[in-house]
Amino acid sequence: MAQPHRERRALGACVLGLTALALAAATATTPAGAAQSRITDAKDGFSLILPKGWNQVSLRKSNIGTLDKSAADYAALKPLLTQQAASAAAKGLKFFAVAPGQANGQFVPNINVGLFKSNGTLRALQSDVNSIWTKAGAAGLKTKQVRLTFGKAVEGTYELVSKTSAPSIWETQVYAPHKGHVYIATFSATTQPAVELTAAVVMATWKFTH
Repeated sequence: MAQPHRERRALGACVLGLTALALAAATATTPAGAAQSRITDAKDGFSLILPKGWNQVSLRKSNIGTLDKSAADYAALKPLLTQQAASAAAKGLKFFAVAPGQANGQFVPNINVGLFKSNGTLRALQSDVNSIWTKAGAAGLKTKQVRLTFGKAVEGTYELVSKTSAPSIWETQVYAPHKGHVYIATFSATTQPAVELTAAVVMATWKFTH
């Protein structure tokens, strides 16, 4: 059975909102790397391990935009990360991280996680994702159902072709249904192999905690 129309609209708003945030990171420079560690969001019920050299950006009101791991050149980066974190929090994002050492002058690879309520099937979810990204003009779109350590999910990879001098961006999104919600993990990089590798490495560590 297909998802109700309101669920499809919620999915579309969530998916495009997460991508808007990923694109906003395209002019950052990144700080020094951080050690690999497991991060748990007890409230929203998930945990993951960032690859070595990634930093989580705080979305908490008390220290929004700060790095959960220290970095030598954080002072120069703080204004941009604070702006991006505020945008992420306004969109209801649950997690945001950047990749130190992998940036060029116009883009920094990043990861974000959001979720929305849904009881739709994987087949309906895959159909909705195809429809959303086709309408959004994504190039090279490929979606598939995958089995990960926590269960089945829908995975989509596509290219967001830049209309300016900025580099085009590849994204892989993983849509993981769990207890009446769909968790959307978005991975952004400048090449398809890089984004698919990062998604595979991180999602292999993903756990639902309740």
